[in-house]
Amino acid sequence: MTSSVNITLCRRCGTGISFLERQSDPEIKRKIRTMYTPSSSETAHISALVQDCQRDLDRYDAEISSLRQTLARLEKERDKLECFTHEKRALVSAARRLPTEILLEIFTLCCFQNGLSITFNGVNAIMLKISHVCSHWRQVAFSFPELWACMDVELACTSDSVGRLVNRYLERSQGADLTLKISVREDGDDDDENSWPQQMSSSRWDVLSSLLSHCMQWYDVSIQMHWKLMGSIWDHTNDDYDFDSLRHLKIQWFPFSHNKEWNSFIILFSFAPLRTLTLNHFFDEMFWPFDRGIPFEYVKIVVLRDSVFQSDMVKLFVQCPNMEALEIICAYDEWYGTWDAEREQDYPQINCHSLQSLSMKIEPCLRGLQLFSALSLPNLTKLRLEGYLYTVGQPGFDPIVWQQNLVDMLRQSPSLNHLTLYHRPFKADDDIIQILSATPNLTHLGLDIHLSLVTDNLLSRLSLSHLLSGDSHSPRRVNMLSKLTHLEIKFQEDDFLFTWEQRESLYPDPATALSMVKSRRLDVPRGYSVLEHFEFVGRAAQTGHQQWASMIDPTNAEFQALRRVD
Repeated sequence: MTSSVNITLCRRCGTGISFLERQSDPEIKRKIRTMYTPSSSETAHISALVQDCQRDLDRYDAEISSLRQTLARLEKERDKLECFTHEKRALVSAARRLPTEILLEIFTLCCFQNGLSITFNGVNAIMLKISHVCSHWRQVAFSFPELWACMDVELACTSDSVGRLVNRYLERSQGADLTLKISVREDGDDDDENSWPQQMSSSRWDVLSSLLSHCMQWYDVSIQMHWKLMGSIWDHTNDDYDFDSLRHLKIQWFPFSHNKEWNSFIILFSFAPLRTLTLNHFFDEMFWPFDRGIPFEYVKIVVLRDSVFQSDMVKLFVQCPNMEALEIICAYDEWYGTWDAEREQDYPQINCHSLQSLSMKIEPCLRGLQLFSALSLPNLTKLRLEGYLYTVGQPGFDPIVWQQNLVDMLRQSPSLNHLTLYHRPFKADDDIIQILSATPNLTHLGLDIHLSLVTDNLLSRLSLSHLLSGDSHSPRRVNMLSKLTHLEIKFQEDDFLFTWEQRESLYPDPATALSMVKSRRLDVPRGYSVLEHFEFVGRAAQTGHQQWASMIDPTNAEFQALRRVD
């Protein structure tokens, strides 16, 4: 069966091409599937038909080839026009009108953490990519060495090519202060301590040596590796280093060890003018063979990532006489029980007049209890306590004694004006009230605590309504926090302590909270500061929380009116 097929080749002039359309015959398909043999006359007819079809196929191919050539030429001309358009558009691009200062700020935001990142996920040389965009960007990038001074290097990922890249960054930093993160992942065999230095190939040592050769530029440095590897660095370098620019140092080693072999690494930084020092812990062996220890006289901020259970806190305060901020963890671990038993004696009295900020994560731990009994911080202004004291901890720990020690310390800190309590550091709301009674000069109070501690009793004790009603001489009333200007209360559900039904009854009355805020925002009694900022946040999905949510909802006119009071 045949019919005529007309195909238009040009829609403008109507030029086209015609073919006979040939459709498949079902009878022929049936014969193909059998051993049917056509007769001589049928064979002659079929051969003539095949020749006609071949001529049409040749015509098709010729037209298609011509159309493809035309299409290829059109695509080529289009690409040329697109390139031309992009070039002209680039000339009027807003990026070309950016002042160098703005361009530099953008570059800084792109690489303020890691201008060069070498990790197991690959190499990301951000500044190198930026410098290849155009000659102007390259000129700007090369003109500001600080852009090349931030690197994150995992030594286990280094090679000869990576080493050359690190050296290129160091060269282009041109003396700028370096921010470095140097690490070796914890994928070695801790039981075979001698295997760690052997895991460092010559190319990796070369990279570390290159970084150390620029030690005078070190400003903010973080080092994380096996302690055995730290101890072998001195043997592989044998150079004298000068860390006069080093201000912030973070050293994290694994696993826990009091081995003195790696002390040579710590001694490298002994006379650096550090301002911030972050360590796992702080102990006597760290300063061997110096009988009097290493003086960190310039250190202002100290962070200890592991528990003071392993640290010599007396040595810390002696060696950092000008410390202004301290972040520590007071926790108990049976793994260290034997080691701690050798140091069960109480701390001597620790007087630190320079300390202004103290942040502690606390758990039931005797060393934490002893520390608070020894501390005297007369100039402390900020205190943050986080933890769970009413959980299973070290035998012999008495939370009541700990709290009394804390209260005694707070009474010796009249300058304290910022207090933040997080999680469940106390058993009941009365414990918090006792703490607040010992801190009369607070201006900022943050309670990010469990729901059972945020009670109507606590909120009413924070209220000044009794002063307005003339009930100021009530024996249960203490005029707390007369200088309070900022209050944030965030309560969390005690998922592991209470059932769903118990939690529902624990929510304080929103009206009590509103009354407390009103008393500190409206008609504030003479001698009391106005509450300038307040925030209430709940973390739950129960009915009680919904009541709180409705209270702080933007549509709550009464609550929002309190926010607008000047």
